[in-house]
Amino acid sequence: MCKKPFIIESWIKQIKELGTVSLLISGGNILCLSKLSAVKAPVSENAVFLLYDLFQLRTIAKPFSEVSLDIVEWAEDPVIFHTDVNRLVMKDSFSGEIIKFAVLKDPFWKNSLRSIGEIVVCLPDLSEGKVWELPHPLPLFGKSVKQLYLSAEGQVKWI
Repeated sequence: MCKKPFIIESWIKQIKELGTVSLLISGGNILCLSKLSAVKAPVSENAVFLLYDLFQLRTIAKPFSEVSLDIVEWAEDPVIFHTDVNRLVMKDSFSGEIIKFAVLKDPFWKNSLRSIGEIVVCLPDLSEGKVWELPHPLPLFGKSVKQLYLSAEGQVKWI
């Protein structure tokens, strides 16, 4: 069986070149995605950091316990995690004490984020420039999305 090659789409080229892109995803939501390096500080508390790999957590969050990492790694359903911000790395780029992040496992989104090559921030309150229409829903806006708080010490709470 032959795998279909992943094609770098125009919206990915735009975010790589300009740092931001606006997307109209199925369901009618318009989202602004921005590379972390291009985000204008401070980042809104509504922002969700989109990750494709657990190693990216080191940049945005305090070190996790093994229990917390296992929860993130083995979550099957879409989950938005809340945790304490890594002040050493994030400095003034984030206004709150708690950040939201999601590790996207959907093949389309995982490959798209990997193609962009750095952490992407979803800014649901913004829309800039040309709006690209995508037939792929971002799996973080459905009714089945869960939200959990994870502390560096392993504390877990449903939100």
